[in-house]
Amino acid sequence: MRYDNERCQVCSEAFTPEDDIVVCPECGAPMHRKCWKENGGCVNAYKHGEYTWTPSNKSKADDFDKTRTPGIICPRCGNNCAPDMLACPNCGMQLMSEEEKRGNSRSFIPDLSTEDGRMNFFMHGVNAKSDEEIDGVKIGDIAVFVQSNTARIIEKFKRINKDRKITWNWGAFFFAQFWFIYRKMFKIGIVVLALSLAVSIFRMIPEAELISMTNGYIEEMRTVVEESQSGKISSDEFESRAKDIYAGMRKKLAENPKVVLQYTISTAILFIKNIACGLTGYWVYRKRVLENVKTARGKSGNDGEFMTYALRYGGVSALLFAASYFGSQLIIEFLSGYAM
Repeated sequence: MRYDNERCQVCSEAFTPEDDIVVCPECGAPMHRKCWKENGGCVNAYKHGEYTWTPSNKSKADDFDKTRTPGIICPRCGNNCAPDMLACPNCGMQLMSEEEKRGNSRSFIPDLSTEDGRMNFFMHGVNAKSDEEIDGVKIGDIAVFVQSNTARIIEKFKRINKDRKITWNWGAFFFAQFWFIYRKMFKIGIVVLALSLAVSIFRMIPEAELISMTNGYIEEMRTVVEESQSGKISSDEFESRAKDIYAGMRKKLAENPKVVLQYTISTAILFIKNIACGLTGYWVYRKRVLENVKTARGKSGNDGEFMTYALRYGGVSALLFAASYFGSQLIIEFLSGYAM
């Protein structure tokens, strides 16, 4: 459908033939793709169900006789629809004109439908059709299983599928095992959590000794500074004592190389662990999602059963994320009390 003499529902600017246009699947309102993204969807979302956009010029549907005039044939029900209709009035299937099928039009209708015609709201913002595939799995099914932040994650999956390269994941880097648990990858999350706890326990004793040394150094320096400020010692004496305190601190560290080495190694292991999670997070999650979608489709007789399975085993778990995070912190705090 062309939108000559029509205006964007967000910015009110008139469309040009070069504009990239998005059409709301609910009300049919046209918008610039940029405006759609900046607005987070249709500007008329609050009145969906009551409002349907109509062109300012006369629609071809007004004079269309489907018994005599060939129009757009609905691929789902076979209904003969007017050439400028956005969706089939019989079954609601989104329609494309012959020009759009040939790829000559830049209009884009977000694909939010499942195979049985129900809305797949997890496809919101995803720049792909639900029947496109990643390694034999439909993107619509992937979106149902991912549920949260689907647009970004599916783009990452598509990039991995295309380039076969690792893509960076900041969430997995900063939260590591907790990110895996959040995304319901419990096995790998528990393994990484156990590794983190073991290394953290290994680091507690040297960390406690280093903290004790540092606190002693700070206390001695505070005493010297207070004496200098009160005039009890001269500036030369202050400089001399400060150097002695610093030298004493370095001597203690030199006398305990195992403490420094143990702390350094354990800290490096934890940092490398986070880097590894950041590098492999999306790759591991993609593998799990594809496997689970295939399993769900194999066990499900229809979309309804698949949806039930996906909602149960897919998505995220903020509760388990919080429980694992604060639980591990409590364990570390409890054990560090003995180390101190």
